[in-house]
Amino acid sequence: MWQRKPALINFLIASLWLAACAPIATPAPVPDPSPELNGTEWQLVSYGPAEAPVAPIGSTPITLAFRSDTELGGSAGCNSYFGNYTLLGETFTVTGVGSTKMACLEEGVMAQESAYLQQLSEGGLLAVSGEALTITNANGVLKFERVLPPPPVPLEGTLWRLETFEQGEVASPVLAGTEITLTFADHKASGYLGCNWFSAEYSVDESRLELGLIQHTVQACREPGVAEQERAFIKAFRTVTEYAIEGDRLTLTYAGGRLHFRAASSP
Repeated sequence: MWQRKPALINFLIASLWLAACAPIATPAPVPDPSPELNGTEWQLVSYGPAEAPVAPIGSTPITLAFRSDTELGGSAGCNSYFGNYTLLGETFTVTGVGSTKMACLEEGVMAQESAYLQQLSEGGLLAVSGEALTITNANGVLKFERVLPPPPVPLEGTLWRLETFEQGEVASPVLAGTEITLTFADHKASGYLGCNWFSAEYSVDESRLELGLIQHTVQACREPGVAEQERAFIKAFRTVTEYAIEGDRLTLTYAGGRLHFRAASSP
C-alpha cells in the first residue's frame, strides 16, 4: 500500500505538467460590425480608378444619403437618384438604382453622373474611417466625406419640396420637370401639386399630424403624368398621421408609405 503512493504522486505531477504545457485555444476573431449608415449623408470627393482618382466637377455636389436601413439616394450632380442597398459586414450591394431625367447643361456633368451611378451600382467593399467613407470595387474607389446634418428646420413657415414618393417597398421620385410643394402656416397646410393648388386645415400633437378636409383646384393638366401624380399625392396626403423632421428633411407617414420632402426656403 505504501509502495504505490510515490507512483501515484508521480502520475499526478506528470498529468499537471502536461496540462500546463498544452496549447491554449484562442477564440475565433469576431468580425467588425457593419457601420451604422442609416440617417447619414456623404459628399463625393473622388471616383474612378484608385491609381487615377477623378475629382467631381460642376456646381452641384454629388451626395450619397442613407435614408433607412435599406434605401439610399442623393444628388448625382444634376439629377436626383434613389435605390436600395444591403450591407453584410463590409460587403455593400446596391440594387434598383434610378434617377430623374432632367437635362444637365454644365459641360461634362451628364457623363459624370452616368459614370458615378454606374460605379455606385456595382457595390463593393464599404469602409468607414472617421469622417471618410469608401466603396471599393472593380471600377475603382468612390471616396466620400461626411456631411454634417443641419439643425432641424421648423415645420411651420418652411417651404417643403417633395423628393420621393414611397409606397410599400417602392420609392419613386417626382416626375422630371415638375414639383410638389407644401407649407404649414396659421393652421393651414397648402401647396402646389404641379398643376393645381391644394389646402387643408391641420393640427399637430408632438409627432402626430391631423388633417382636415383637403380642397384643391381642378385645372386640366396637359403635361403627361402630372394629373396622375397629383391624384396619387392627394390620396396619400389625406391619410397622413405622423411627421418627422431630421435636419432639412421632412417625412410624412401615411397609410401605405411615406412622403419625403426637403426644405427649400421660406415661402
